[in-house]
Amino acid sequence: MYGKAIVAEYRDRQDKNLTSVLEPTWKEFVTYLLNTPVTKFDEHWMPIWMLCSPCIVRYDVIAKMETFSEDTQFTLSQAGLEGKLTVEWKHRTGTGGSSDTIADYYSQLTQSEVAALFKKYQLDFELYGY
Repeated sequence: MYGKAIVAEYRDRQDKNLTSVLEPTWKEFVTYLLNTPVTKFDEHWMPIWMLCSPCIVRYDVIAKMETFSEDTQFTLSQAGLEGKLTVEWKHRTGTGGSSDTIADYYSQLTQSEVAALFKKYQLDFELYGY
C-alpha cells in the first residue's frame, strides 16, 4: 500500500487542513504500519531482518546507511580495492532528521503507539542497534 491508498484508508475527511495534502501524514503512516502485517510492507519500511538474514547468510560485512562512508572504506580496504575504487553516496531527499525534528514526529504519537512500533521493529533494534 502506498501514499494514495494510505490516505484513502486513514485520512480523517473532517480535517479541513488536509484537504489539499496528497501524501500521508506521519500519524496516518504510523497508523497504517500498526494496522498492517509486516509481510505486507513495502521494502522501504519493512523490518531489515526480513530483507537481510544474518542467521542464514554468513556476511563478511554488515554496513549501515548511517555509517556508509566508514563502512565503505572498511569494505574496500578488506577487499584490497582501496585507491582503486571510489564509492559515494548522496542522499537526494534531505540530510536526515535533527533530534528536534525526530522529537516533533514522535510527540505526535501516544506512548502505546511508540511501544507498538518498537514491537514491530524489535528484532531490528536488537540485531542492528536501531
